Amino acid sequence: MKKWTYLLLSVLVFTSCREKLIDTADLNIPERLVVGCFISPQDDTLYATVTLSRPLYGQSIFDDWQHPKVTNATVTIRSASNSAVFSYNTDLQRYILPATAMPIVAGQTYTLEVTTPDGKRVDAQCTVPSATNLQFEAFGNIVAPQPGGDTWGRSINVDFRWQGQPDKNRFYRLNYAQILEEGAFGGEYWQNAYLGATQFYADTERENKRFRVFERVGLVFVGGDGYRLRIKGVLQELDENSYRYFSSVSKQLQVGADGFSEPVVIFTNINNGLGCFGASYQYTVLSDTLAF
Repeated sequence: MKKWTYLLLSVLVFTSCREKLIDTADLNIPERLVVGCFISPQDDTLYATVTLSRPLYGQSIFDDWQHPKVTNATVTIRSASNSAVFSYNTDLQRYILPATAMPIVAGQTYTLEVTTPDGKRVDAQCTVPSATNLQFEAFGNIVAPQPGGDTWGRSINVDFRWQGQPDKNRFYRLNYAQILEEGAFGGEYWQNAYLGATQFYADTERENKRFRVFERVGLVFVGGDGYRLRIKGVLQELDENSYRYFSSVSKQLQVGADGFSEPVVIFTNINNGLGCFGASYQYTVLSDTLAF
């Protein structure tokens, strides 16, 4: 009896080590359209991407080139009184549409439809957040270097604040940059431009209350004295589609491709397909000038 038990365990261990990864071809799952389009009244050009789905395993989630691109789709956006068709840009490998052809207006609802010559059709809908007085403010103060320390290792405290609105279903994404006003490195440097570092907030627990984000960050290309800079904050109020999609992607990027980590289900609002059609309204603020 023990002999057969050991043999069974050996077979189980052996077969588990040689487990075959199942892909969409094995399951006869048809390819689906994957659509990405995010609109805002502040954009001068609208962009959309259309690709095909692919197996989850065996490829890196960061290798976008492994998603087969669809270049012959008809991408149409509609409002209550207007419609316009995107054109495919070979250089950008995206569908583009001048915002003058479809002005994006705060508070309005838009529909996106994508069709392909082989009969695939998907659609989605989103509503642009209304323009409100969020009282978005940015503050900063320089952290003095330690005595005898390296003056190139400067840091600053950044402080962003905005007023929550009387609706618990409001969602935000914050990003910020440091802007050197002169010198060889003058210009903008985005401190947390990567999606994995971008911060998301929801009004579910702060309805009608003030939001505050306080961080200490290292400064880039600042050394010695005589430098002047400002902090630029960009706050996007997201519709729920964008919030759920971007926050789930951010969590998945943090998990990475580790096969031993719990996967994150990526949100989609594309009917009969995958991806997201979402909207935002953007607020920008500059701090006072900080001098070293």
